[in-house]
Amino acid sequence: MDKPLLSPSFDELRSAAAHGNAKAQSDLGFRYHQGDGVLKDFAEALNWYRRAAEQGDPSAENRIGVCYDRGEGVPRDMAQAAAWYRRAAEKRYSKAQNNLGLCYSNGTGVLQDSCEAAKWFRCAAEQSLDWGQHNLGWCYQYGNGMPEDFVEAVRWYRLAAEQGNSSAQNNLGACYEEGRGLPIDLSEAVKWYRLAAEQGEAMAQVKLGWCYLEGDGVPKDDREAFRWMRLAAENGEILAQRWLGANYFTGEHLERNRSEGARWFLRAAEAGDASAQSFYGACLFHGDGVPQNKTEAVVWFLKSAEQGDAEGQHFLGWCYAHGQGAAKDFEAARKWLRCAVDQNHHDARHELRNLFFARHPILKWRYMAFTILGFAFLAYHAWRAPFTFSGVAVAYFLLILFASGIVGMGVLAILAKLRRKKSDVEEANAITQRIESSLKKAPWQLLLVPAEDGFCLLPLLYIGLNPLTAALAALVFAALHYPLFPWRYCAIKGVAYFFVALFILPYGIWSVIAAHLLLDTGLFALALLLNPETKPALRRLFRVMQSK
Repeated sequence: MDKPLLSPSFDELRSAAAHGNAKAQSDLGFRYHQGDGVLKDFAEALNWYRRAAEQGDPSAENRIGVCYDRGEGVPRDMAQAAAWYRRAAEKRYSKAQNNLGLCYSNGTGVLQDSCEAAKWFRCAAEQSLDWGQHNLGWCYQYGNGMPEDFVEAVRWYRLAAEQGNSSAQNNLGACYEEGRGLPIDLSEAVKWYRLAAEQGEAMAQVKLGWCYLEGDGVPKDDREAFRWMRLAAENGEILAQRWLGANYFTGEHLERNRSEGARWFLRAAEAGDASAQSFYGACLFHGDGVPQNKTEAVVWFLKSAEQGDAEGQHFLGWCYAHGQGAAKDFEAARKWLRCAVDQNHHDARHELRNLFFARHPILKWRYMAFTILGFAFLAYHAWRAPFTFSGVAVAYFLLILFASGIVGMGVLAILAKLRRKKSDVEEANAITQRIESSLKKAPWQLLLVPAEDGFCLLPLLYIGLNPLTAALAALVFAALHYPLFPWRYCAIKGVAYFFVALFILPYGIWSVIAAHLLLDTGLFALALLLNPETKPALRRLFRVMQSK
């Protein structure tokens, strides 16, 4: 709101207003509006504004528009505000022109019209109003209502900045930092950021803090960075509040203080920042920096999730899935995890897979079947071990295992890669629906699920690897063993490899190689312990080791 140009005493102003001086009436209304020398009284302010406006005073018309804009002394009514701004703007009153431009820019009280907004900003700017110049520069920078032109944006920002407009000073600093409309000059950027920051411009304080943090245009100085970040945070700048919260937790630029970190996350969360809400919820959930309160954590996760924050959606879905801080609700869990998955949240995708298969009783039969199969394989491997205990035999055996494993794995990987596709979110969701539909028709397919990672099930759908491909690879693998081992051993080995291919390959080729080597090394050691031919040799070895 504009200020009165004169500073007469209150009594002098009231006397002039009573005698019908329109300027005095408008300024007297402003005194009541601001509580300057008198108790604040919006109704009385509006009364004097109206009396001045009846005489056609544009400052009073603009101020009535401000009252309707803010709902001060009258119910908020943006249409009325725009109408009063227009009356004053058409009389070339620059502040009203700028205010009317804002109405058109934001679509408040009038239909949004970027061209009309730019027109009124220009009218105000050409009368040297700093905010008109700032807003016209903004239109040029972002191409709102006119072609994008960074050089013109810089020109108008500079005019406003030289009048002391802190927002324009901040924007001009950003142009110097990013090289928009003029060459990059970090020292000049710091100069304008500092001018704005010293006037309390919170975003400029953040940017000046970053300059000190990175050593851009000024020597690196963590203490100065912290000072400006803290000032910005205390001025309500959410970016600074989050930065303080994160750095108090990590101790990267500040001395670690989790309680202080949680306090700043709370400040940002209360201001409505979705990311800070999920961070603060995590603090409450784990009791990190604040007393543990999982129920309250869920409240903050919900606030974050409803704003579309993927981390908040993931946390909330997890809480519903596991009954932590809220009653178990698989449908709610599925809903929020899906929202996070749609934003490519990896952990949420894994949790959604687990959730999908968590309630299927057929899984217990799968575990039982695999356990029996594993024990049978161990027993057979130990019984049919062909080697006696010797260093050469062990080395040869492991070399053959490793070589055959590499060959088998390579064959399997090549066959799988031929059918693998890169999937985006939409394709992943389509695959999910196909899996769900398939399982409803044939739940026995759950026996093919690798661990709990349900969407790796039915490799035909997930990575293009199907049981037929795995069987072919297992056959090749068994054939590689046949020259060295009895056919029964090769058959058992081939069957085992078939299951390894189905259950471990979706986690990656190196996972299979590692699993294969660990399995065979363990089986070979067990075979040595159980084979009657090797027991005497082992006893002799242990005696030699003890004697040493």
